[in-house]
Amino acid sequence: MELERHNEPLTQTKPWSEYTPEEREAIRNGQLNTLPTEFDVYCTGDFCSIEKGLRIPGNLYVSGNVTGREITVEGNCVIGGNADCYIMSVGNSLTVKGNVKCYTMSVDGNITVSSCFKGYTVDVGGSITVDGDVDCFDINIAGNFTVKGNVTFYTAEIDGNSTVTGNVNCSDIAVSGNLCIDGKIDSCSISVDGNCIVLRSVESNTIDIGELFDCFDVDSLGAVINASDFICRQYYEGKEI
Repeated sequence: MELERHNEPLTQTKPWSEYTPEEREAIRNGQLNTLPTEFDVYCTGDFCSIEKGLRIPGNLYVSGNVTGREITVEGNCVIGGNADCYIMSVGNSLTVKGNVKCYTMSVDGNITVSSCFKGYTVDVGGSITVDGDVDCFDINIAGNFTVKGNVTFYTAEIDGNSTVTGNVNCSDIAVSGNLCIDGKIDSCSISVDGNCIVLRSVESNTIDIGELFDCFDVDSLGAVINASDFICRQYYEGKEI
């Protein structure tokens, strides 16, 4: 059957899996004025979109880099290179092999980044795992936060556990689980419901720990510390203990 090319607006009718091979080929060639309600996008090179409000009703798989003004992916998003977007929303999980740079990001699932992560406001429904550094203004995480580099942010709310291999520099951090830092932390306020273990120094005005607070030293004169158990390896307020 030969299909004529249509110029009418595209209408969404049914999922991609319900289309016949002939209908799929006709859609690719622009010969059928319909659009599946859900479909995946595969790109073997770079993916660039200057369109505002681009929506992909399935999964997005890109071998190269992704750049865009506003991108919404209803399913999973897998990027082989870097991701540089002003606004990005992902309905499931986000995996990036390179760096991430985004002003506003919302991900319902997990985020996995093989390099560095930089954003302004970030909301995550799952966990975040970053192999490099993290630099954000405000970050909210429903799961765990695992970083192998340094972390810099203004405020952070983490419902799960937080593990940082490097240093942490922030204004306020609140962790519902445990907080473990291999480096040092410099913060105005630290609130941890579970255990807080810092292998190097802690500099903060207010430290509120629900269970054990274990650190090398507290480098803050007059710091207010509330903890069920407190272990300081070297100094507290200039006095050896």
